[in-house]
Amino acid sequence: MTFNIERLWIFISLFLWLAPGMVLANQLLKKLSFLGSLRKHGIGYVIFSLLINLVASAIFLLLPQAIAKILRIAYLLGGLVWGLILLWRAKSELRLRVDYSLLALGLGLLVGQIYFSNQLIFPSNTDSITHYRYIARFLDWQTDGLGFLQFVNQLRFYHYGFHLIVSEIQVLTGFAVTDIMLSLGTFLVVLAPFTLLLPFERLGFDKKSQRWAVFGIALAMLFPDFAQNWGKYPALLSVVLLPLPLTLILDMAKDDKKEKLSFKLIALVTLLTLVGMAHWRSLVVLMVIGLAAFIYYGVFKEHVPVWTLGLFVACAAYFLVKDRARFNISGGQFIFWLVLIVLAIGSMAVRVKNKSTNKLVLSLLVYLGVRLCVEIPLDKVKPQFDALVDMPYFRIVTFIFSGLFIGALIDEIRKFNLNLPVPSVLIRRHIQDLTVLLAVSLLLIAIPVHRKWTPANAYKLIGEQQKEVLDWTLEAYQGQKMKLLVAGTPLLDYVEYADAGGWLAEMGDFEIVFAIDSIDFNRSGVHARMCREDVDLVYADYSRATVFSPKMMLDPELYDTLFETEDVRLISPNCD
Repeated sequence: MTFNIERLWIFISLFLWLAPGMVLANQLLKKLSFLGSLRKHGIGYVIFSLLINLVASAIFLLLPQAIAKILRIAYLLGGLVWGLILLWRAKSELRLRVDYSLLALGLGLLVGQIYFSNQLIFPSNTDSITHYRYIARFLDWQTDGLGFLQFVNQLRFYHYGFHLIVSEIQVLTGFAVTDIMLSLGTFLVVLAPFTLLLPFERLGFDKKSQRWAVFGIALAMLFPDFAQNWGKYPALLSVVLLPLPLTLILDMAKDDKKEKLSFKLIALVTLLTLVGMAHWRSLVVLMVIGLAAFIYYGVFKEHVPVWTLGLFVACAAYFLVKDRARFNISGGQFIFWLVLIVLAIGSMAVRVKNKSTNKLVLSLLVYLGVRLCVEIPLDKVKPQFDALVDMPYFRIVTFIFSGLFIGALIDEIRKFNLNLPVPSVLIRRHIQDLTVLLAVSLLLIAIPVHRKWTPANAYKLIGEQQKEVLDWTLEAYQGQKMKLLVAGTPLLDYVEYADAGGWLAEMGDFEIVFAIDSIDFNRSGVHARMCREDVDLVYADYSRATVFSPKMMLDPELYDTLFETEDVRLISPNCD
């Protein structure tokens, strides 16, 4: 593993790119008083600026290139200058209020995620190849001479927010798209746990409860870190943006006075539209959360009947047991979550007995609502969609439900601590210290260090050997309009790449032919068919169990080996 300085520069460039959005977010939050709670945490400005820059990226994409170039530079420089002016004017009033524990957490996560990123040459899994293809189309559609309608018609239904941002950063910096994908993924993963501060604030958790909950989610959970292993970058972007409309939904559900409801509805619809650009399933999640919030605040009035609460707990227990294997929870994590669940059940029981409110019930409703969506199939409507919320997206977005659960539980525990009937402040302090020690101990055994900061080998398509063959092939055959045979996996409505040949296929100007059945190169029928179909090159990766495995000796009369490493071959059939 080597340190990639370019990715660090890309990471720095992301903050400069966000500057104009931050300035506009600051002005908007001043005007929209009903979003005032977002100003209490700097993370609100960051998420808002991501949404604003997402809109700007879409506008620049659709404008003629010459005009877009001028406006892009004007937007970036203008935002930076405006931001500096605002900082200068506010210098006398500016008070730097930093939560140093959260800052230390953020820096630690950043170091871990940079370590994760530097173990990858290209983003992981075949999903990343699909994202690369769409980003390339965004970058090249005007150069290729396509009209707007032609460009739209060639796009398969997908989640375009991530692709828009990466294409915009590439135009501004000129860095490789693959490096930008990895750097943006690093940025989003580090950002994700801190976004929960927004709904925590709206739910009324105190600062210490918020801090402990963020630490718990950031360290004890793999989610959404493993989204990078799967190449689920649009999902990762969507769950970072999701807490912003979630906070507004909670505000609307809690507000009995219904002040400025029309403005809030307009703001919510706008936010939903923008978050939907990142991932359409985020809209389903937000609608379910909205329904759960309005049931909790509007129907139950924060007091859920005992029999109903018992039913909710039983359903949640059923799904937790059912899903345990899917989440690949370690022994330490199991102990951590089991202790928290027992404490939560005890807390709810006490609150029911006292007939008082308990926000743990809200997190339970949210979890159950979204989990039930996984059970609603869509395969008869759209075969490629599987379910209303598929399991991979549910696993990624689970960190939000878990964050609400941990935040509410810590808030409850702190309230119990404050009301303990102990004879002296000293004893109370010892009890609080003991509680903190227990929490830290549980958290330490629950941190999945290796899995959290080491990419999964099962999803790494590009290693040194694959990159060597890819670079050689692109240099030797780029632009020659050759036909390339690569391994493929048939899915419901298309064929997916099965190995690193997909990267070669997308980066080179090749006509692609998929091999989906096992191939014995030395069979005369196989060679004859390749010649009949005018196959020029074959990319065979033996490091993965695909149609080309196992590796075998080739008949030199039938094939030329153009380039070979231990695990990879580039082959050309002899068709004279």
